[in-house]
Amino acid sequence: EQTLWVCCFVNYESKVFEYLKKGTQVYVCGDVYADVFQKDDGSHIPSVSLTVSRIELLGKAEKKENGDGTATGQPQ
Repeated sequence: EQTLWVCCFVNYESKVFEYLKKGTQVYVCGDVYADVFQKDDGSHIPSVSLTVSRIELLGKAEKKENGDGTATGQPQ
């Protein structure tokens, strides 16, 4: 499993941000921009950004159970 970080830019004011907490699942819709970023060492990494036009709260992330019986949340 691999994490993809997406930079989100919001051009409007919304009350939904008052309810966002780590682990909250959200639905976002907007214009996607993909690019390649060159690091100082010369390597290239993908860069994805989103100009948000709509955002909705979906709920809390489901906890996954480890083999030892403990629960873990979604990666942030």
